[in-house]
Amino acid sequence: MLPDGVSADDVSLRFAPLKYDKHFAFTFTCDDSYVTAFSRFWNLINAKWLDDREFCHLGGVPTSGRVPDRPLAMTDGCGNDRRFGFSCSIWPTWGNEKNAAFIKELSETGSNSQYISWEELRLLSDFGVSMLFHNVDERVYGKTDPARIAQGLHDDYDKVYEKLGLRMKVMGLPDGNRAYVEAARQSGLVSFTRNSLAWQTRIHLHRCGDLRAGQTYGGNNNSVPAQKLAELAAQAASDDPYWVGLTIHRGDESYAEMLEEVCRLYGREGSDALWVASWDEIYEYVALREGAQVRKIAEGRTVTFEVEMPVEEGFWFRDVSLLVDGLGGECEAEPLSDNIVGLSQAPRGGGMLVNVNFNARLLALAEKYTAVYEREFTDAALADACYFVSQLLPSLAAPYLQRLGAVAAPSQAAVDAAHIEAYRAQLDGYTFVVLRDMAAE
Repeated sequence: MLPDGVSADDVSLRFAPLKYDKHFAFTFTCDDSYVTAFSRFWNLINAKWLDDREFCHLGGVPTSGRVPDRPLAMTDGCGNDRRFGFSCSIWPTWGNEKNAAFIKELSETGSNSQYISWEELRLLSDFGVSMLFHNVDERVYGKTDPARIAQGLHDDYDKVYEKLGLRMKVMGLPDGNRAYVEAARQSGLVSFTRNSLAWQTRIHLHRCGDLRAGQTYGGNNNSVPAQKLAELAAQAASDDPYWVGLTIHRGDESYAEMLEEVCRLYGREGSDALWVASWDEIYEYVALREGAQVRKIAEGRTVTFEVEMPVEEGFWFRDVSLLVDGLGGECEAEPLSDNIVGLSQAPRGGGMLVNVNFNARLLALAEKYTAVYEREFTDAALADACYFVSQLLPSLAAPYLQRLGAVAAPSQAAVDAAHIEAYRAQLDGYTFVVLRDMAAE
């Protein structure tokens, strides 16, 4: 229902240029399947134990280290935390004389392996980390013949889908090898390439258009933390910022400190103007933004928007940010489409920002991490469960909140109740939009 004095003719809907209506975007990538993508960077972002050992695996016995005070996050523009995402370039099938394959189950690689396990990659993917094509098994396919490399890319695609149920579509060009660029084209699997050879190609996300087959390295061709912070500062001040990228390998503590500084300056703790997300998430958002068709239906003082988007089978991040203009005041509304699982809103000038989540995977994650809390009864497990549950519509969140409140260990009851009430409060007040997923039809 529109506010008094507002005409339906004056109300319009458009996509926010960047998700959560942010000003600029940053993507960092951990290359070469190192476990530090989990042990140093995922743990940092999600406020888990950071062990002083470089190669510390999931379930390992802690030695010395620390737990960050809070997760590294921006907000969704409506006051709700969204933890930083990033990308991980992996070797799904390539091995050496010590390991038949670099990425295997932890029980097979051993607790001292420098390489990440599939179990750890599953955890990362739950929290917004995407996996990128990188080196194929060059013992089998070599590294010079694009047609042979393309066959290897298909093997890697199949292995990741088998292990994670996710379809890769972005390549992190390995070793500056031009043969991989052609192999990506021939394979038909690669939609976008993080390409060190294209470092002078800068993508201005506010006006970039369709990114299919696009390539960039994400700005300046360096990975020095101080220089990357300077580059981010320049983009924060720009009227036309470009997408900033950073590629690291094992990554030392200086990069952890850099990410904490990024959060302090531009995340939830600072200006909250930065979207920190994987290559896949940003690519997908632009694809949805550029390909969307919006239909407006006005009936009396009620306005409904139907949004059709070109959602592809391999899209991992099925949520969008919409700007409703011309309201002139606050507006109450409701979701009308069964595929919407999460919704949040906040005033924006004379209109509102509306975040709409139509990713069925969110329900599965709420169930998964609620069940983890029911088994573990820890503050960390509760925080993870609440993180996913808080993103759901109130009707969908209610049974999970009931379960989370029912299993609190006596020694944690007061803390858990405070957590649950804080997240329950975030579920007060949602808005509208009808979405139809074209891929589901």
